[in-house]
Amino acid sequence: MCYHLYTYDTQLYLSFDSDTPSSGSEAIARLEACISDIHEWMLTNRFKLNNDKTEFLKFLPQSNTNSDTPDSLQIGSDHIALSSKGKNLWVLFDPSLTLTLHITTTCKFANYQLYCLGRIKHYLSSDALKAAVHELISSKLDYCNSLLVGLPKTELSKFQHIMNCAARIFLLACSKQYIRPTKVVPPTKVPAPIRA
Repeated sequence: MCYHLYTYDTQLYLSFDSDTPSSGSEAIARLEACISDIHEWMLTNRFKLNNDKTEFLKFLPQSNTNSDTPDSLQIGSDHIALSSKGKNLWVLFDPSLTLTLHITTTCKFANYQLYCLGRIKHYLSSDALKAAVHELISSKLDYCNSLLVGLPKTELSKFQHIMNCAARIFLLACSKQYIRPTKVVPPTKVPAPIRA
């Protein structure tokens, strides 16, 4: 069993063979035993395990829909049902790991920020507008973008659309104006004078 410990969060995870019927049940039993031990330790040290905030996710291949793994965890007298999503370092994961939910929520946040920036863009200097676009839009789209490698272009095009809208705001262009991709050309290297 592997774990990650954060200030207000503990994550436990383990893998199992989804083709073997008993493997999933054994993994759940190990997970429940570990959580029970953590619960006992926390009670001993005057901490509280908050079962209301406990999430249980099961990641399976999309081709495997008939897993016999239990869909809940037993923690003391509480049953923790299988969640449809989970957040890890502000990235939303769904059980099939498509990241569609993460992309949708990120785009929704960015669209709202673009709307707000569009209303005040004429009152900001060019540098202030550039900083606001970077802080509110670009940094959110770039966060954990290595997870997006290999996703379909239809999902990635949503981020491209947000970037085009941000460019229109920065360039003070109208919403229908075409934004042409530009290639950044590195400065030419000036040869150093030859010394004798």
